[in-house]
Amino acid sequence: MKLLVLDPFDGAGLASDVFEAFVELRDRLYANDDYHYPEGPVQRALLAHYAVRDDYRLALVVLEEGGRTAGRVLVGAADGAPYAFVGFFECPDDEQALRLLMD
Repeated sequence: MKLLVLDPFDGAGLASDVFEAFVELRDRLYANDDYHYPEGPVQRALLAHYAVRDDYRLALVVLEEGGRTAGRVLVGAADGAPYAFVGFFECPDDEQALRLLMD
């Protein structure tokens, strides 16, 4: 297993393969779930909006296993907020994967 981290300000930004893997994972994992709704243009627009704001710092973390995306998490902080935040969390039922994503 390995982690890929996307800093939206690194030049490749939201046009990168890591961003695509980050967004598409949830759709693949829950394709057969009746309660699933796809992450579409709205979620992409929200990520893009916050990724370029000067008062936010975001990192999109993707876990790869066997050449395939297996997990993800968004980690961020905002100026003036006394805490950091996480979101878009998906993780296989595997303790090592959880530790990699959350460390």
